[in-house]
Amino acid sequence: MALFSKKSDQKEPAIPKLPELPSLPSLPAHFPDMDSADSDSDIPELPSFPSGGMGDKFSRDTIKNAISGDDEDEPAISPDELIPRPSLPVPQKPMQLDKMKLVAPMERPEKRTIPRETGPVFVRIDKFEEALEVFKETRKKIEEIESLLSQTKEIKQKEEEELSTWEEEIQDMKQQIEKVDRDIFSRI
Repeated sequence: MALFSKKSDQKEPAIPKLPELPSLPSLPAHFPDMDSADSDSDIPELPSFPSGGMGDKFSRDTIKNAISGDDEDEPAISPDELIPRPSLPVPQKPMQLDKMKLVAPMERPEKRTIPRETGPVFVRIDKFEEALEVFKETRKKIEEIESLLSQTKEIKQKEEEELSTWEEEIQDMKQQIEKVDRDIFSRI
């Protein structure tokens, strides 16, 4: 009942031998010898492209052209795109002031206000309650500021009254001293 056992009476068939492979053709004379030790120096290196936006675009276009088999003679990016040149006008000769035209300054356009149509405004209740609380706090602070301002005005008014009474007292004293000076010391 052995399913996978070999019967000892049968001989295994012989495996045929594989034919020998033909030799590779020899390379033409203009190719370097691949067996030589300096073959690494003869292999050209991959081209390097500048890093940056234009370099990346140039390298992608080159890879696409190599894969698709387009002509390598047509560059995907023109040299003007690789090296941006400033487009500054070159003055031919200096301008004379008397020949120059006077230009009026530009007028600003009028700002037109577009009337907005008012409609219902929807606000979340929690935001409304927060705004209401802030509004109440602001109202309390304004009332405090008004009371402090009125107190400051009262204090300033009292100060002005006090200064004016001092000034009157000083004037009275000055007049009395002058009277004493005239009456007593003028006869000496």
